[in-house]
Amino acid sequence: MPDRRFRSPAGSRRVTVIAVIPARNEAVRLPAAIAALRREGVSALVVANDCRDGTAAVARALGAWVIETPALDGGVGEARAIGFAAALDRRPDWIMTTDADCTLAPGVGAILARTLSMADAAFGRVVPDPDEFARLPEAVRDHGQLEDRRNALRARIDGHVAACLWNPAPCHGQSPGALIAWRPEAYVAVGGIAPLPRNEDRLMAAALVDAGLRVARPWDAVVVASCRLEGRAPGGMA
Repeated sequence: MPDRRFRSPAGSRRVTVIAVIPARNEAVRLPAAIAALRREGVSALVVANDCRDGTAAVARALGAWVIETPALDGGVGEARAIGFAAALDRRPDWIMTTDADCTLAPGVGAILARTLSMADAAFGRVVPDPDEFARLPEAVRDHGQLEDRRNALRARIDGHVAACLWNPAPCHGQSPGALIAWRPEAYVAVGGIAPLPRNEDRLMAAALVDAGLRVARPWDAVVVASCRLEGRAPGGMA
């Protein structure tokens, strides 16, 4: 795979970043996810979990590293863990994960780089794809918009109450697997991602806090997620 490096705007040192993407039959959506990472200067490592639709071939054609596995009992969490074990062997400056149906918003690479210059780990904020969101039933859209307003207000309050140097306001309260970034030593210190089919992201957030590590949730670290009508992971976003 071509070597892609992110150049931090704060200095001239080149920084290597690897993003792990768990994928199961995502040949249609994966190209947008990889393209967004490439735009941000991030290399992709795709873990193709029992894929039957050419996901692995698509990922390779787009220049990603690919690990193919049979069906994993631990689902998305196990796929992430397998990916990070391989990513860490390449000694990146920092690592991250996103989902195959998600795209990073422009500028997120720089935001995460700046954040990890102060914090040990960072969680992004998930927003729905606006075109797909507009096609959802009105009741669902209303609920989502009210939930977003509530979360924004909570984030503003939390940012003032618990402000700290590594997590300055504006910040948010989400802990989604769709966008997490770590310093490698922080990931290793908490034993890595739990190989579970759900809640691996929340467990990671709790482990980081319990270990006394610095966790940031910058408001502008946005990942755009598809509005699935049928979920993939049990209890996952849909």
